[in-house]
Amino acid sequence: MPSLLDLLGNNDKEKLIEQRIIRGSVIKISNLFKQGGSVKYLVILGKNPSGDFIGSVCINTPRNNGLMQNDSVFKDLQHYIFKSKNGFLKHDSLVNCSQITRLSCDRIKECFNDNFDNHLGFLDEADVKEVIKKVVSAPTITPKQLKEFQLLGA
Repeated sequence: MPSLLDLLGNNDKEKLIEQRIIRGSVIKISNLFKQGGSVKYLVILGKNPSGDFIGSVCINTPRNNGLMQNDSVFKDLQHYIFKSKNGFLKHDSLVNCSQITRLSCDRIKECFNDNFDNHLGFLDEADVKEVIKKVVSAPTITPKQLKEFQLLGA
């Protein structure tokens, strides 16, 4: 049975995909860092001005209590998100706000070519604001990165 995307023309498909590559979108992606790597959930935080790269952060599950107790900086750069507010989660999770992952928009679009279900939904707006606040305050993220993805003043 064909999927919805199979029934759409290329222009309509492209528009539908573009509507999901926005701040707060949660995307399921495999092989993010290496071939054969695990599946990751990414929260898109912004695009560069030309629109060809996105900046995102990873949702990590389950939490690593040992690491959290031993590293207060790392702990401060995590944001708890709850399954009750974010139906795509299997359980309460953490967003790692200590590192921005830079990906081409084409790489994100590939996720949709494989399976449109890879767009999991949108992170709750209050959570998006808190994630951006922590990303902006992170000593591990450069002002250049923040500017590239238009996160200063967001």
